[in-house]
Amino acid sequence: MFFYESQRTGGRGAITAVARIVDALSVPKHSISTSQLEHVVVDDVSKFSRADDVLLTSFDNLLIFPRPCVLANLRELGAVGSQNLQSTTPISYEAAVAVLESGWELK
Repeated sequence: MFFYESQRTGGRGAITAVARIVDALSVPKHSISTSQLEHVVVDDVSKFSRADDVLLTSFDNLLIFPRPCVLANLRELGAVGSQNLQSTTPISYEAAVAVLESGWELK
């Protein structure tokens, strides 16, 4: 899973990290435990979506890129979909490898 950060101006920014997905569970919002809430990345799960269920995705091996892969580079690599980097965007294996290589390219 690639992680991105928005620009300070609110636009699309860059891929800044990658991690391995360990688990993904669809759970009702009302049944999320306190310990699970400690690890979510949204301020309020109840307002996160209109659906009653949410997908809790667990990951490990988080690697922060020394050099973020910016939007222009992502476009060149074919690693940008129409979802504005805010939802799942499938990319090819070759594009994923290119994003990883770009993140560790120390120029």
